This record gives sequence, structure tokens and C-alpha cells, in this order.
Amino acid sequence: MIVNRAFAERFWPGGNAVGAEIRLRGWLTVVGVVDNVISGGLMARRDAPQFYLPFVDVPGLVGSTPSIALVVRAAGDSADVIASVRGAIQALDPEIAISNLLRTDTALANSIDGPRFNMALLIAFAAIALVLAAVGLAAVIGYEVTERTHEIGIRMALGARTENVRRLAMKHGLSPAFVGVAAGVLFALVATQLAARLLYGVQPRDPLTFLGVVMLLTLVALGASWLPAQRASLVDPITALRAD
Repeated sequence: MIVNRAFAERFWPGGNAVGAEIRLRGWLTVVGVVDNVISGGLMARRDAPQFYLPFVDVPGLVGSTPSIALVVRAAGDSADVIASVRGAIQALDPEIAISNLLRTDTALANSIDGPRFNMALLIAFAAIALVLAAVGLAAVIGYEVTERTHEIGIRMALGARTENVRRLAMKHGLSPAFVGVAAGVLFALVATQLAARLLYGVQPRDPLTFLGVVMLLTLVALGASWLPAQRASLVDPITALRAD
């Protein structure tokens, strides 16, 4: 049998795995050590212990029926490529049974179907939460503007300009939003390791990702605060002074 480097380091740390014996359904001798590779999909760990057996010996050693899966990297129509490969295999040996024949891009896509679906659900729920947060923020600021109509009227009667009133309303809306964003970033820094296995090609604490999220949330907070702030700046001072 052949083992990978992770397997050798785990069971023979600091020693030489070649020549060692392992018992499955019989005793096997390690004849070589190979480098670690990703097996079982893009999301699999590269450092997982693995071993390799001769194909013809798998039923007796492991107890399972082996099957051949052939992955082909080729350009062109998938059906034509697969038909051509099957024909070539049958020409070599009609008794060879290929249980699964697919192209490389199809195999890669199949390996991430589960994580891709999970991420799609996560994005959908995150988008819903973002919309609800924006609506809630706008509603809170709108309610506050309504409650402070009399105060706004006094400020405008004393010379406050529309820009001042708008800035005041925006400040009251953005302050809790910024506090929430800061708390969310701190929580995300702690929780990113839980999502590390769902990521591929992106570091769990990628600075650009965090920056993009902060900018998005800031823009949403600005948009949610703008309409109530604009409504506050258009309040008629006389009407506001008469408000209860």
C-alpha cells in the first residue's frame, strides 16, 4: 500500500513509514509515501490521512466492491467527449465497466453543489435580514422625527437651516447603525473560523471582504436614514410649532 504524508506523520511521527505494516483484513506493507492531495471535492482537507491500495485487492482488503470513475479534461460538447472516451475504452477492452464518466468541470461543479447551496441560503437570509434592518432603521428614525416635530420647529424658528435639521436626523439614525456595524465586525472576527470550511479561495478574515461588507452596511444605513431626514428638513416651522 501507499500512504500520504499526513498518514505517515500521524501514525509514524518522526520515523520512516516505508516498510511498516498495517492490518486491515490482512497485513499490508507500506511501500511508498506520496504528498498530500485534496480528495473528495474542493472543500476537503488537503492534510487528511489517506492510503492507496491496488484496485484488484480492494474487495478482499476493504470489503467493498470497487468501481472506476474516469474524469476527462477536454474541450467541446460533453456528450461527444464522453461518447468518444467510452468508445476508446471499449475498443481497448469490452469488459471494462466504467461506472462514472464525466468531464473535469462537471466533477468540480458536483463537488461544491452542497456548499454552494448552503451559501445561497446564507446569502438569501442575510439579504432578508439586511432589508428588514433597513426598513426598521427608517421606521425608527421616522418615528423619532414625528415625535420631535415641535423641537424641529423651534430650531428652525431660531434660525436652523434645513441642512442642520437634516444632519441632526441623520446623526440620530447613523449613530446606532455604526455601533451595530462595529459590534458585527468584532463578532465576525471571532466567528469566522466556524465558516472557514465553507470558503474556497478566500481567507476567513480577508480584509477586502470585511471592507466590502462594512461599506455595504454603511450605504444601507445612509439610505435608510436619508428619507426620514429629508422629511424632517422639509417641516414647516409654523406647523411644527403648533404640533403637540
